[in-house]
Amino acid sequence: MAMDTPVPKTGSRLLGPFCLSLLSFPYIYNYLQQTYWTARFRRLNMNEIISDRMAWLHQCMLHDEIERTVLKQASNLKK
Repeated sequence: MAMDTPVPKTGSRLLGPFCLSLLSFPYIYNYLQQTYWTARFRRLNMNEIISDRMAWLHQCMLHDEIERTVLKQASNLKK
């Protein structure tokens, strides 16, 4: 006589994976959220660094231009 194993119902077969996914969802969501914001702030930080460097370069260029103009005017006054 062959033993017939009972076939689980479709709903009870999916109950385990459903519970596991329900319990792990907050952790997965938090991980994805942290990954997104880390990348976003890294890009923002890089853009701010580039912007600060460009502002510094512009300020140095203006300072050099003013210095050059003052030296040129001073040399014209000596003549």
